[in-house]
Amino acid sequence: MAAPMLATLSRAFRSYAVVAPFLVFQLAAVKADSQAGRAGIDWWALQPVKRPDVPTFESEWARNDIDYFVLEKLAENNLTPSPLAEPRVLVRRLFFDLMGLPPTPEQIAQFTADPSEAAYQQLVKDLLASPHYGERWGRHWLDLARFGESDGFERNNVRENQWHFRDWVIESLNADMPYTEFARMQIAGDLIKPGKEGLAAAAFLTAGVHNNVVGGSEFMKRTARQDELEEIAGTVGQTFAGLTINCARCHDHKFDPVSQKEYYQFVSALNGVYHGDKDYLDPEIEARATKTRE
Repeated sequence: MAAPMLATLSRAFRSYAVVAPFLVFQLAAVKADSQAGRAGIDWWALQPVKRPDVPTFESEWARNDIDYFVLEKLAENNLTPSPLAEPRVLVRRLFFDLMGLPPTPEQIAQFTADPSEAAYQQLVKDLLASPHYGERWGRHWLDLARFGESDGFERNNVRENQWHFRDWVIESLNADMPYTEFARMQIAGDLIKPGKEGLAAAAFLTAGVHNNVVGGSEFMKRTARQDELEEIAGTVGQTFAGLTINCARCHDHKFDPVSQKEYYQFVSALNGVYHGDKDYLDPEIEARATKTRE
């Protein structure tokens, strides 16, 4: 990844709590107001997140603010909450949700013998502290990152070092890394934290398919390069902002307020990204090797 592009992205990500404003920062001059059939920059999904007023209900069922929003919608539809889950059902739901695996019979017996709120909270903390939590939930993020350990296309060459990105995602979730940092690292990690961690995180940009079977003509090479950049731009836009930026490659976006000009402005910021491995010598390993030679 080219340093100027990374610096631009890095500054943008440090300036905003979320990345959506970064991706639509020039849209005011395009389609300002939403119209029938297409969105403008006033579209609800492009607005800053605000904390709404919590609905007021007299209810013993609600345990937190989110429950009151659920109650509000249930009341609008003349519905009532489902009965609370039995301890055995609750512990199974918790394990499947956080770990992706069922609890053992011993774990079920332990919780059903003491299904108190304190026991439940402790069980939640224990599961969140498990390394398997990151393995379970990291899979969902790796799907968004279109993670694969081979290039795809005709040759489908194996990527022997892509696992570094996979492990970084798992470790970040287990460390409860703030989402803003999680996002920044995957866009500009090799500048933010030069070294192994930064390189592993920035591999998000090249985690998708890579066409290494390109025709010999200059036209085909340039076309393949633009296809590659579109794939990266589309993944960044959809993953971090929920916008199909890549739909504006050939024309102004049919729905979202993204012009064709802005698509190429965005792609120009990604033009320094290329697939491939980068040699990195871990200082700790280097120190051990030096000591051994001595």
